[in-house]
Amino acid sequence: MSEGIIGNITAVLYYMFFVISGIIIMFRLLNSQKLSIMFKCLLGSVFGTLEFQWMPIIFAFFMDFTVKAHICALVIQVLVFILVILKTNREQGFINTYKKPIEWKRFLWENPASIIIFASFVIFAYCLNTHTILLNSDGRTGNLR
Repeated sequence: MSEGIIGNITAVLYYMFFVISGIIIMFRLLNSQKLSIMFKCLLGSVFGTLEFQWMPIIFAFFMDFTVKAHICALVIQVLVFILVILKTNREQGFINTYKKPIEWKRFLWENPASIIIFASFVIFAYCLNTHTILLNSDGRTGNLR
């Protein structure tokens, strides 16, 4: 990927696609189960992250860890996502039972771990921005020497 802020944004979008598609896949596959929304989100994000980590490795055996290997992994993820969407019932999507703002308070009351997860994400994103994704004076990422 290219260096700089464009490369960082591309990498985050690439990762987020795997996580969000993993969450949607788990909601579609597990909707008939009586599981909480938070558990399905957690399971889906773990599934998407595992796909994000392992799919490029399959192609890296043939192409090394190049942009081509990551694009091939992205194509496979899109195909898996489409296959799951087509093979599951339309009713098996994410059903939002919290439509009014007052009902979101019920969501937080029923799923208190969501507060911890959100706070942890905010702290993680802040630390990533201030300690890992460091920009040089020319706007490119790299060592600040």
